Amino acid sequence: MFITQSINFTRINFLLPTNLLFLHHILLMKKLILILILLIVNISYLDAQVTCSLTSKKDGMTSEELLRWSEERPLTIICGNEKATLSSFEFTVFTRKPLQTKSFGLGDQGGTSILAHEFLKNDVKEGDTIILKAITAVKADGVEIKIDTISTVVKAQ
Repeated sequence: MFITQSINFTRINFLLPTNLLFLHHILLMKKLILILILLIVNISYLDAQVTCSLTSKKDGMTSEELLRWSEERPLTIICGNEKATLSSFEFTVFTRKPLQTKSFGLGDQGGTSILAHEFLKNDVKEGDTIILKAITAVKADGVEIKIDTISTVVKAQ
């Protein structure tokens, strides 16, 4: 014989065994815990979203500054108030004259590709946009972060 308890669902009374009622409450608690975990993860993800740039300058860089940045080892970016070391990234340039996009391959902990370095050394012009895509970086505390895109415009000397 089951012990039963009456539950009102949309004006219809159901008699559920107490064991099923207990299981029902456990499932509801699991759902609530899952929702709370998802909220916490999303909040921490939102907190992790900070603006990253190649340097602390937000208004672009000169060609000399870009060349100096590309020759640093290890390559670093600034995210919020702290530096992060680049692990891997795709180096792309959007030129205005002629209007085109040039991809120079992948960069890593060793720096930019030879072609990218040569472009920064010889061919970069005012108004070009340097774009780093699919970025993986490591913050000072050892946490790996992924960033979609960082871009900077080449400004006049």
